[in-house]
Amino acid sequence: MSLEEGLKALQQQNYGEAVQFLEDYCQQSADVQSAVYIQGKIALARAYRGNNQRQDALELGTELEAHLDGEVSRWARAFLSILDAEEKSSGTDSIGKTNKRMERAGRSLETGVRLSKQGKGGNLWLATLGTMLLLFAIVFAFFLALCLLINSSVLVPGLIIAAVLSLIFYGVLFLISPWLIDSLQSQLHQIKWVNLAEIKRLSPESASVIQRVCREKSLKPPKLGIVDDPNPTAFTYGSFPGPARLVVSQGLFACLDDDEVAIVYAHELSHIVYSDLALMTIGSIFSQLPYFLSVSAWRKSHSLPKNWQPLARLGAIAADILYELATYPLLHLSRTREYFADHSAAQTTGNPNGLSRALVKIAAGILQERQQTEQPSRLLASTRTLAIYDPRLASVAGSAYQITTEGRKLSQVFLWDVFNPWSEWMELYSTHPLTGKRLRMLAKYAQQLNLDIQFDLKEVLQEGEKLDKKRLRGTFILEMLVFTAPIWGTIMGLLMAWLFIKKGDLGRAFWAFGLMGLGLGTLVRVLSRYPSLRSARSTDIFSLMSDPYISSLAGCPVQLKGKLVGTDREMRLQDRTGQIFVSYSSPWQQIQPLLPEEVRVGGWFRRGATVWLDLREITQKNLAVRGDSRLWPTVFALVATAIGFCLWRF
Repeated sequence: MSLEEGLKALQQQNYGEAVQFLEDYCQQSADVQSAVYIQGKIALARAYRGNNQRQDALELGTELEAHLDGEVSRWARAFLSILDAEEKSSGTDSIGKTNKRMERAGRSLETGVRLSKQGKGGNLWLATLGTMLLLFAIVFAFFLALCLLINSSVLVPGLIIAAVLSLIFYGVLFLISPWLIDSLQSQLHQIKWVNLAEIKRLSPESASVIQRVCREKSLKPPKLGIVDDPNPTAFTYGSFPGPARLVVSQGLFACLDDDEVAIVYAHELSHIVYSDLALMTIGSIFSQLPYFLSVSAWRKSHSLPKNWQPLARLGAIAADILYELATYPLLHLSRTREYFADHSAAQTTGNPNGLSRALVKIAAGILQERQQTEQPSRLLASTRTLAIYDPRLASVAGSAYQITTEGRKLSQVFLWDVFNPWSEWMELYSTHPLTGKRLRMLAKYAQQLNLDIQFDLKEVLQEGEKLDKKRLRGTFILEMLVFTAPIWGTIMGLLMAWLFIKKGDLGRAFWAFGLMGLGLGTLVRVLSRYPSLRSARSTDIFSLMSDPYISSLAGCPVQLKGKLVGTDREMRLQDRTGQIFVSYSSPWQQIQPLLPEEVRVGGWFRRGATVWLDLREITQKNLAVRGDSRLWPTVFALVATAIGFCLWRF
């Protein structure tokens, strides 16, 4: 029995056959220290998992964890982490069995196929140019302000000096940004640089894809890295295609099958082929630096004297705000390049269904790890603009995969992504396209190759065409006006100050009417976000996630039964159909005593790039706890209005 036969059976998901081939190979192998033998052992562990031989998979994973090769040991730890999470998941009746194997749609026997690009992927060249100009304008404005601050009378020379300094700044950043990211990432998590042979041992098809793409595109193979982290992810960065870095996590190998890992590599290689990584690398420095400063400040705050701790934490919060703001200039380019990379990966491998499965499994792996650790991943946060998947989108696709692996049912939750007009608005704040939109494109590529479709959205889209478009669009326009009410209120307040107040009091009037407009606009939005719970319907989490009419503004009043799990910081409601993150706010009553017992909750469900539930009331037998997410926004609105009124009257 040859290793090749076992790997082929594993790739085709014939797990029983793969177990037979690989067991025979491992028993007959003479050199148990060879890299090929270890590759067979890793493949056998995957085959055991796929064949539901969980005890065998656990024993083999434990054996590999003790291996002297650090790379093999790290893979085994990630693999055992996935087995453990699946075991915990399958041990409860309230959520879906994530250890069920997803039925696999096929792939093309040909590679390097030609596929016509589908959908609204955008124009990569225009997105790159626009992002380049925006990044340049930000630095140019900074240098110009600095020049004018030094000497306000030299506007024209200041413009020239600012332009030259901006060009020098970006020239230097272009050259040093890869090494700067290397340094930042090494402080946050260790990257182990490996050769192609080690990638082949973990994923044979990935090594083949890397070799073929580099040969066909005349590329120098990128520097390959692996991060010892259970979160499945992959990212690429660099200034030139030649010395580019392509890094994946151990969690990727543990969560995905071989062909799925391979198409993730093909996706990341596409960024090198399209040369979009240089600008993204430069831009990501603006977010990675403040993120690193934030993490460092939080770490230092625990060891500083007590009187210095508040200052360090304030600095960490400021760095967090800078991190969020620095991401915005990259959002459009980041989304656009993902569509192009998905298209290129599907062409390279002839396996668009593999990428569809990979995206959903990555989301499930991220969500599962988040549920285990109860805190965000530093790896995912620091590489958000560079990675294959935005971790903030994981709650929808990940929760759906935890509930079911049946493609038709799982596709139902993506109706919102495709048809709800709020999805277009919420996507503007995401580094990646919404998962449903990516899956729809990949389904079209599979259709061009005459393949069965992994997530066939055809029936779902037909249902979507029957939706009440007037209800969707009409509600959205009205809700968008309410959503932006604080902005409109502030603008109207400033106009009133300009029109009705004497010039001598203009400055004071601007503050007074501006604050009153902001406060009243905020109050209007608060009242709209939390409709009366008297109309709350009893339902379940999966039904809510499958509802295409759910708004991002006006919460849907609901009543749910389930268990509260997690901590005050990362709390989730778990019912028989899934889990959802919840938000609870109360300065008076603690929710911790209710964990993890059966409860009935009332609150407002809403959906954006993610999904969540704002809790209002929680009852458990004769015990009731009430919170109010409206409290602090309402306090802010009333205080702003009161301050504005006092400035105007006194």
